[in-house]
Amino acid sequence: MTEYDYWKIFPRMPRQVAIGDITVRDGFQHLEKFISTRAKMFYSEEMILAGCKHIEVTNLGNPFLMPQFADAEQVLANLRSDRFRQRCAKRGVNIDEVCITAVPSGRPRSTGRSSCARKASGRTAC
Repeated sequence: MTEYDYWKIFPRMPRQVAIGDITVRDGFQHLEKFISTRAKMFYSEEMILAGCKHIEVTNLGNPFLMPQFADAEQVLANLRSDRFRQRCAKRGVNIDEVCITAVPSGRPRSTGRSSCARKASGRTAC
């Protein structure tokens, strides 16, 4: 079976997909042991060089409440540095096509509220 046979079987299957990753933000945030800044930078860089086009790297929340994100500025600055841009260029990755995001700390509070109540407040769909 060739790759073209899959589109005959599954005609609605997309021809391209966008790979995203949230490991650095979501995967590390609840760990008891602090993940080093260098490890976060290394993982983020390698995911981008592997072809990840959408990556969430940190949370801009209060580091007292979320100590895993005390290094948010360093991680973001590293991914926008000239050194990393040059590394991407050597590998043929256009860093300007990569969506690097940081989750803001001001998320809507939804604890104890139903999804319909949040919809009524204009914050989500029911």
